[in-house]
Amino acid sequence: MSKFLGNWLIQRAQQNVERAPDDAKAWSKLYGYHVEQQDSPGFLKFCRDFIRRQPAGQQGWKFLRLVSEGTVTTAEAQEFAREIVRRHPGCERAWSNLDMELEKAKDTTDWITFCREIATQHPNNMFAWSRLMRELKHEAKHADLVSACLHAIKLKPDAQTWVNLAEAYAAQSKLDEAITAYQKALELKPDFLVALNGLGCIYHTKGFMDEAILYYQRAIKLRKDDATPWVWMALAHMQKGELQKARDAIGKVKATLPLVATMLSEELSTLPENPQEADNRVAVNRLAFNLPKLAKTKS
Repeated sequence: MSKFLGNWLIQRAQQNVERAPDDAKAWSKLYGYHVEQQDSPGFLKFCRDFIRRQPAGQQGWKFLRLVSEGTVTTAEAQEFAREIVRRHPGCERAWSNLDMELEKAKDTTDWITFCREIATQHPNNMFAWSRLMRELKHEAKHADLVSACLHAIKLKPDAQTWVNLAEAYAAQSKLDEAITAYQKALELKPDFLVALNGLGCIYHTKGFMDEAILYYQRAIKLRKDDATPWVWMALAHMQKGELQKARDAIGKVKATLPLVATMLSEELSTLPENPQEADNRVAVNRLAFNLPKLAKTKS
């Protein structure tokens, strides 16, 4: 087609997109006209300008990724995504797109810095705080995570934030504070498996085996195929000298975590049948310290 006609069709297609920003066919037609005109840079510019004005639409981001593939570097794509979040910090889709871009980055330090920037400028923005908490947890910055959680709880006291706080306290060996935080999470979400397992482990660490077992049992009732509470249940029964109950729990672990079940069985074999004959706690605690990394808890 002639250059003049092509430009005219592109302008009409752009108007159609502006009138119906969620219409995939309108976007496809506009993209096709740009391809015919060999004008990918023009379509890229349109997508970016459109998103700067309307970042919440799905189609704009979809076609931006399409035209960016092979022509825009990862760093450029990330910088544009940051620009949109700065312009529209309350837009969930803008944050989701930034998440997608930053998944490609290995260093999350800059991500933490960016989230702090938005949270400082917009203290009530939970999108920034939730991502900041996630990355602080990933980087094991426990003191910073406690501060972030306490702020976020004032904005939106949800169960996950209380669990984040509990895990940060537990990592700092502040077990009583962790118990309180886990209990707050369970008040909001009684069937929260992460909180049930976590609270059980805290009581376990403090040596309150009966209380720990009660929480493991609650977790098992909610999800019978989750091996994590069975692992800790086996350890608790070992420490109580209840070896047959420990064997029964290990049998449940074997179906999904055979390696962990073998480790537990080997540990169990070193314990005397008469719990009065030796102090079992030292050997069992050594195994308990290593098991959480092997038995991943599902939320």
